[in-house]
Amino acid sequence: MVHDMSLTERFAVVYDLPVVFDLDAAMAGSTLPYNWSDDYPPRIGFVPEPT
Repeated sequence: MVHDMSLTERFAVVYDLPVVFDLDAAMAGSTLPYNWSDDYPPRIGFVPEPT
């Protein structure tokens, strides 16, 4: 799910960060069932403007 992004004159910049949903924590009632995963490398995507 993309919920943060940046806009430049030529690109939309989207961030794919290593925050992962933890279903077991959610089922156990955690108020914040997300974890940072060092096994998942962060990525940045540049979406060009339509031509």
